[in-house]
Amino acid sequence: MVSIFDPMELLPGQKEKRALLIQRFDEIEHVAHEAGNPIGAILIDIDDFKWGINDAHGHQFGDQVLLEVAARLSTVARTDDVVVRFQSDEFVILPAHLRSIEDLETRAMEILRLFDMPIIHDTITADVGVSIGMAMQEPGRQLWPLLAQAEEACWQAKRNGRGRASLYGSDWEAT
Repeated sequence: MVSIFDPMELLPGQKEKRALLIQRFDEIEHVAHEAGNPIGAILIDIDDFKWGINDAHGHQFGDQVLLEVAARLSTVARTDDVVVRFQSDEFVILPAHLRSIEDLETRAMEILRLFDMPIIHDTITADVGVSIGMAMQEPGRQLWPLLAQAEEACWQAKRNGRGRASLYGSDWEAT
């Protein structure tokens, strides 16, 4: 079953969201360890969210963009994946059942293609792009260093022009 935490803060607060994220990470990590597979994280950051969406079109439209991004991400989520709005305009996917770096790279390209079409709400049409950072590690390590690596890779993608994906510790990049 895909775990999707509501992007509009259905959960009581950040502390509870993080606890659930850790719990699901531990479950994914246990399965990966048993299978001898790596674990990974995909961090998705909406490009120019504050100025290009919230400030340009208002917070109500910004809320609709967050809902649409969550809906689009859920279409590429696989069984047992975790999809969560992590912070403000950032989402995290913890993919279950990874076998290789190529699995992460394929997922990133699928996510980038989700945003080829604009987001439309009422009379507003906006081209919304995302930057993606990915990281992978062997089982037995903690969630927070993995997410920090994914975030660093995401910032690398943004520095290289936004609307692209980057893999931590690699020259690999997709647009």
